[in-house]
Amino acid sequence: APFGTIRGNVCHDNFRFGLYLDNQYPRQLEHDRNGMLTKPGSCDEFKPDGADNGVVPANVVEDEFDYHNMFVGQYSMGDVAFLRFRSLNNAHSMYWKASKNFADGVSHHMKDCVFANDPEDSFGLLQFFGPSGPFTFMFTNN
Repeated sequence: APFGTIRGNVCHDNFRFGLYLDNQYPRQLEHDRNGMLTKPGSCDEFKPDGADNGVVPANVVEDEFDYHNMFVGQYSMGDVAFLRFRSLNNAHSMYWKASKNFADGVSHHMKDCVFANDPEDSFGLLQFFGPSGPFTFMFTNN
């Protein structure tokens, strides 16, 4: 299901993950006014005509700030964008194994983000573990 608003979160000093979205691929679900699913097929990756069923417009994580975490990110995620994400002195500035092209055709995986490491701080490395797969990873103005 599509995310609600994710904006302005701060995650710090976590032994494992700060922000952790796990495995997320929000879909264009068909539901009634009470939120109950009315068409189970709307949970599928593709629509009956073969079109991508990812949520449009893409969900956005805005203004997230993570510092002093072991990991930040998710294992597998599509149709969710990061806007103005800040990663400071994390052991893994971003950890992301798999993704896909956006169903909306215009969103960027990461836009206007900052990845930084203070060499005076003994914790953290400046390393980005980005996703792989048959898609274009949009990493813009970072």
